[in-house]
Amino acid sequence: MVRGYVLERSEFNEMRMRLPRSVRRGVRPAPEGHVGLIAQAVTDDDGLPISALYDTAPASLGRQRLRELERRLTELLL
Repeated sequence: MVRGYVLERSEFNEMRMRLPRSVRRGVRPAPEGHVGLIAQAVTDDDGLPISALYDTAPASLGRQRLRELERRLTELLL
């Protein structure tokens, strides 16, 4: 199962700083006027994340770009 999240810029950037450094290097901060996007593949049993993709998008395109990110994650897992 894939879950998606759209986070306000400040919330995404704060979450990004809590990621392990090796992951954080590949996740760019959300610039002004953007939102943060997270697509997570989770287990059906207990909802634990098994993979995640992160991106940013202009706030007006957040939901559309999140759907694209979720599709990309799904394709990577097939």
